[in-house]
Amino acid sequence: MNVLLEKYRKKAVEEGMEKGFEQGKNHLALLVGRLLESGRLDDLKRVSYDEVYREKLLKEFGL
Repeated sequence: MNVLLEKYRKKAVEEGMEKGFEQGKNHLALLVGRLLESGRLDDLKRVSYDEVYREKLLKEFGL
């Protein structure tokens, strides 16, 4: 019985991680689009390597 529960738990964790990864990609794509629309190319470059700044801009744009 424990083996079966562990199997389902592992599958749920994997599915949750996949969903989170997809959401993150979508948020990043939206951020890129909004920065491009705003002409904020320096910010676009910076979010590619600065995680703290990226999180700041995601919040700024409500993503």
